[in-house]
Amino acid sequence: AKFEKLKKMQLQAEKLRGEVRELTVPFTPVDMDRAHQNGFACEMESGKCYFKSPKGPVLLVSQPATKGLMRWKLRCDGNSSFVVALIPEAQVQNPKYLFSEAKVGFMSTGTSRPCKLMKIDCYQRWMEIVVDVDNETIQYVVEEDDDDDEGSIPRNQKFSGLQPPLRIAVATFLDSIIEVHLA
Repeated sequence: AKFEKLKKMQLQAEKLRGEVRELTVPFTPVDMDRAHQNGFACEMESGKCYFKSPKGPVLLVSQPATKGLMRWKLRCDGNSSFVVALIPEAQVQNPKYLFSEAKVGFMSTGTSRPCKLMKIDCYQRWMEIVVDVDNETIQYVVEEDDDDDEGSIPRNQKFSGLQPPLRIAVATFLDSIIEVHLA
């Protein structure tokens, strides 16, 4: 409900600025074959999929995109150490890429491993990520905390130098549970 309220407020602001693009971006599928190859246990339930992480770091990734928009809505539980980032296809088998080289994305405040990405308080909160491959932009919104409105601010980031195909990726560790919306 908080995401819907935020989206409505953002849409109103965009309309006022004349920037509105009314479209609904469907959720980008998880690469289920790669999830199973990487050892994730998967359980589906009413439009959501729960992925339990093996010992990591290990990647859960979306299907690749060479153009257009990608969108994920997810929440991480269990282990508070994780990274959410954009990853080029060439690095899809390299979970250390998110910690050592990724420049587009964020890590949870519970991540103690060195990483170049900004830290965001996002553990056990819904995160929505929308990537525009053509315009080289990513937007992420983290569900607000009732005590802190800062978490609900959409963050936009431009990127360049990443050659498509691209994927949305989450690097996790042992006992992480990633809940992903499928529809």
